[in-house]
Amino acid sequence: MHQEIKIMRDKGMTWKEVAETMKVSISTAKRRYKEAPQYPVEWSARIHKHVINKRMIMVMLDDGRVVPAIKKMGLNYPRGQYVKVEQIDEKHFRVV
Repeated sequence: MHQEIKIMRDKGMTWKEVAETMKVSISTAKRRYKEAPQYPVEWSARIHKHVINKRMIMVMLDDGRVVPAIKKMGLNYPRGQYVKVEQIDEKHFRVV
């Protein structure tokens, strides 16, 4: 929802038009626009397990979530190694 509001505002839509399109109040649209997470975000993580795709690896973030992350080809991280992970958007991560 944050992305859609940002796109509409960048196109020049008024807050009233954005609120009507999203079917929320104007104050809710403004609040969600301000609360939008700023990416990229860095996380401390450790390698959870390897997957079949050589460009991906499963990592466990500090908060306990296990997520797939993109890594550079040829880098072999042993299981349990601590790495820095960059969150690109809501669902995508990469090993830095």
